[in-house]
Order: sequence, then C-alpha cells, then structure tokens
Amino acid sequence: MSSFILVGIVGLSLGSIFRTWNNYRQSRIATEKRLLEDIVGLSRAIEKKEKEIKALQGRLTAASTEVVDKNQTISNLERQVEQAWREVADKEHSAKEVDEQNQQLTRELEVAREAASNGKAAHASVDPASGEGTDVMDNLSALNAEVLQLAFAMSEYFASPDVPRQDDGDEVDAEAVRQAVEVIGDDMVVWLRSGRNNRKSKFLRVAFQACMSAFSDWMASSWYFEDPDSEQFLTKIYEKIRETESQAVAGQWRVLTRRHVQRLLQNRPDIAEYFLDAFSNILMAIGFGSDQAQMQDVIRSEFGDRMGKIGSLALDLNKAIGEGIVSSEIEPIYVAPGVAFDPAVMDDDELFTNDLPDSPSESETILCTTRLGLLWTGEGSAESRWDEKILLRPRIIIYIAPLFVGCSYSPVP
Repeated sequence: MSSFILVGIVGLSLGSIFRTWNNYRQSRIATEKRLLEDIVGLSRAIEKKEKEIKALQGRLTAASTEVVDKNQTISNLERQVEQAWREVADKEHSAKEVDEQNQQLTRELEVAREAASNGKAAHASVDPASGEGTDVMDNLSALNAEVLQLAFAMSEYFASPDVPRQDDGDEVDAEAVRQAVEVIGDDMVVWLRSGRNNRKSKFLRVAFQACMSAFSDWMASSWYFEDPDSEQFLTKIYEKIRETESQAVAGQWRVLTRRHVQRLLQNRPDIAEYFLDAFSNILMAIGFGSDQAQMQDVIRSEFGDRMGKIGSLALDLNKAIGEGIVSSEIEPIYVAPGVAFDPAVMDDDELFTNDLPDSPSESETILCTTRLGLLWTGEGSAESRWDEKILLRPRIIIYIAPLFVGCSYSPVP
C-alpha cells in the first residue's frame, strides 16, 4: 500500500516538473523570438540609419565641395576685381600721360609755329630785297615738327613695359656705346643708362630728338654725303672764297658747285639708314638688347616711313640753303653737348629746368639740342665784314647737376 502511494507521489512530482520545464521552454522560446524580432528590427533600423548617415555624408561632402568651389570662385572674382581696378588705374594713368603729352606736343607745335613766324619776320627785316630764302623757314619748321612728333612716337613705344630691356648692371655692347656717344654725347648716355631713366618716355624722347637734330644738321649742311674728305675740301675752298670775294660771287659759286656735286652722287642718299644705325646704337647702349639686326628690323617696321620723311625734309632744306640763296648765307644752328649755355641765342627746352628754384645761368652747359635754329649771315657795313642775325633760336636741354646725382655708371667700357 505504501509503495503505491510512493509511486503516485513520484508521478505527481515528475508531471509537475515536466509542466514547469515545458512552461519555461515555451516562455524562453517566446522570449528568444521576441529578442530575435527585436534584433532584426534593430538591424533594419541600424541599416536604415547607416543609409541615412551615408546620404547625409554625401550631402555634406557635396556641400563642402560646393563651399570650396564657391570660396575659390569668390577668390578668383576678388582677384579679377583687383586686377580690373589695377587696369583701370593704369589706363587712367596712361590716359593722363597721353593727355599731358598731347598737351605738351600741342604747345611745342604752337611754339614752333610762333618761332617760325617770328623767324620769317626777322628774315624779311634782314634781307627784304632779295626775296631769297622764303622756303628755308618753312622747310626747317616742318623738319623740326616732324622730328618732335617722331620722337614722341618712338619714346612711347620703347617706354612701354612690353618692350624688353636689360637690367641696369648688365653689360652693354661696347661698339654701340661708342657710336651712341659720338651722336648724343657721353653725358646723355650716362643719364639714360642710370636708374630707370631708360624706362621714362620723356627721357627717351630727348635722346631721340638729340639724335635726329644732330643728323638733320649734318644732312642740311652737307656738300657731299658720300665722301667726308671731299666734304671738308669743299668747305675749306668755300671759306677762302668768302674771305676774298663778295657774297654775290661766293654765293653763286656755292650754288653752282652744290648743283654739280649733287649730280655726281650715284644715288639719292638713303637718309633713313643713318637714323636707323643711330637709333639702334643708342637703344643698345642704354640697355635695349644686343642684337642690332633685330633692333633695326623693329625700328624699320614701326617707324621707317617717318624716318624717310624726315630725311626728305632734311634734303629739301639742304637744297633750299645750298642752291636757293645767293646774296646771303643761311645755315642751321646746332649746339653740341658741353657748350656753355647762352640765353641770348638759345631757348631752354624747360623739360627739366621748369621745376628748379633758379633759372639756368650762363655757367650751365648743354646736354643736347632738341630743335634746330637758323642763322642768317650777310655782307656787313664798313665796321664789320659780316652781319649776323638769328632767325630762329635753337632749343636745348641744359645739363642739370641734380639730375645726375647717383649716375655712377660709366658707359664707355
């Protein structure tokens, strides 16, 4: 009896344990299912968030790139605006310079016309009866005006920053320096070569005017272009004839001799080539390169026609002076560098002296001539063998010491 009771008790315990375990298992399965569902949900949420994060990162990267691009665009625009302002300032400065130069050129031409008019009046007063030389003043005025205009054009061209030039300390062509010194003088070459003077248009303009004035004087006065020895020989003969004969006889001999000599010339002189050599030597001497052929090509292509015109005007003046006048002598006045300044017979160009506190004195010397003058000579009275009168005073640049402070460069190697 007791054994059956024990078995029943054990059976009841096992059933209870089984039910308890089954309930636990079912609960655990449900819990694991819920956890698994939660994990799947979280995984999907994480995946969704990762996609959102990637999308946000993409948009952020795009926004950052756009910001960088916009900053670069802004920086470029700022540089463009700055460059535009600089260009505007440069153009305003250039326009101001051009306007000042045009005003100066206009004043120069007005002064030249006035001087020419005064010269004609003076010529009429000294030689009213002969009627000779009426074309000489017109020829000289046209020559001086053309020289001035070409000098302005060339100085603007070579003062441009687009035209390459050597540094101040660079070696220059020795032969070009010697040739330049012969034409415009040692002081002028030193002056242009020092500092940044070879970059300033008004300084270059003076050099070109000085060069053309020197050559124009020679061209207008020459007897025989092709042979310097014959030139000197004829000049000496004429001086002796003037000492012993009347002006009428001497003048007639000059006219006939000049006409004969001109017929002996093989060809009409190509005066432009003289200018071409001189200009190229001057530019090379003051730092504009060392290739003379290239330099001459540039000058010829840019200014060849105008150089030819000046040459023709100089030859016309030569003919008017040498063959058109008998009863008197008319000759150009050119003042060489280093000659003492004489305010009675010279006009100061005032390009550099107008800002000085004191007027130039007779102790000053000449740097160069920028405009040819004209001298009339006729037979004088009993007191004087010859009478002279200046029909047009030459215009010169005075050597001003303050302008040469620091000019330690020696142009001649």
